This record gives sequence, C-alpha cells and structure tokens, in this order.
Amino acid sequence: MNFVAYYSIFIGIMIITQWLFFILTGNVPEFTTAFWEIIFHIIVEFLTAFILLITGWRMITKRKDAIQGNLVAQGMLIYSAINSSGYFAQLGQWIFILIFFAILVFSLISVFKLLNANTMNT
Repeated sequence: MNFVAYYSIFIGIMIITQWLFFILTGNVPEFTTAFWEIIFHIIVEFLTAFILLITGWRMITKRKDAIQGNLVAQGMLIYSAINSSGYFAQLGQWIFILIFFAILVFSLISVFKLLNANTMNT
C-alpha cells in the first residue's frame, strides 16, 4: 500500500504545482476565453489534489477509512487524466498525452491494489 500512498501524495503535489505554475506564468488563456469553465476545472483539480494528499497521508498513518477515500480520489484522478488528455490532444501537445497515459496506468494499478487490500480486510 506504500506505493499507492506515496503515488497519491506525489500526484497531489504535482497537480497543485502545475496549476500554480501555469497561473503564475500566465499560461491559462482560458481565463479570457472560457473563464467559468476553467475556474470550475481548476477547482475540481485542486479538490482532487487535496483528496489525494489527505487519503495518501491517511494510508501512511494506517487510518481505517483511507482505502475507501483513496478509491474515490483515484476515480477523480482517472477522470481528470482522460479529460485533460483530450485538451492537450486538441493542442497537439503529445508529451502531455504520454504523461497523462502514465498517470492513468499508475492510477489503475492503484485501484487494483486498493480493491485487493480492501477485500483482504473484510
């Protein structure tokens, strides 16, 4: 379960870092073209990051509800990875597609590990 916990914390930190970098460097053109859409998207991404961070930490500290919470977080992350891939594919930025594909694969591995751990605990 350490892989899932540390992966969750790492991705949570990376999501927050990525958005802060894009916002602070003025690399979010949607602020002028699709303001409310990007605001809601950023809110959901930060919520995903915070749930990943919290549940990752709860897994490290062996809290009993951490697995169920992290399953929710991984589901949010899987949706985000697929959704974000479409955005970057439209822009032709294929390196981001590879990154999101890796995130998708690692999140699916995490889900299977969480489900396996959850069935062993019940």
